[in-house]
Amino acid sequence: MQNKNKHTAWLLSYLPALLLMIMIFLFSAAPAEESSAESGIIVRLVLHVLENVRGKAFTGEEFTYWAEVIHTPIRKLAHMTEYALLAWAFFVPTVMWGRKQLLPVSVGADGMPGNVRMNGKLLKKWYFGSLLAAVCYAATDEIHQLFVEGRSGSAVDVLIDGAGAALGMLFFLLLWKIIRGIKGKKT
Repeated sequence: MQNKNKHTAWLLSYLPALLLMIMIFLFSAAPAEESSAESGIIVRLVLHVLENVRGKAFTGEEFTYWAEVIHTPIRKLAHMTEYALLAWAFFVPTVMWGRKQLLPVSVGADGMPGNVRMNGKLLKKWYFGSLLAAVCYAATDEIHQLFVEGRSGSAVDVLIDGAGAALGMLFFLLLWKIIRGIKGKKT
């Protein structure tokens, strides 16, 4: 029974990755016109925030101009963020379930635990595995978009999504090092 519970917990730990994949699939299933309208809401929100920051409203012409300028970058940034989160959603449970393998303890001559060193090779394997999983899903998402009204698949978009996953993973590892450094200073 305990093995079954452990297996269920392992599967559930990957649930965030599955939910993100479903969310990405649903966004990609929206026809181009609907997808553009949804991202247009975010564009308008960003422009209104900029108006508040600068303390002056855009003219109608300026608003239209800037909306066109930032629309594509905002869409691409959203994609990069989705895939950064997806890579994390693969990486975190992998590390969580394999943490005993990741932190082997050397045993001293007296039989007591010695140095604890992180298995860097294994961490890199999991890092690149999570990154590869996110990029492979990005590729399947682009293929999916070939069958959606007004949408197209693009190798460039796979690269953009992959860059988002890579940057997300780098940010995650940097954050992890900072946290470990802070914890190390407290002991």
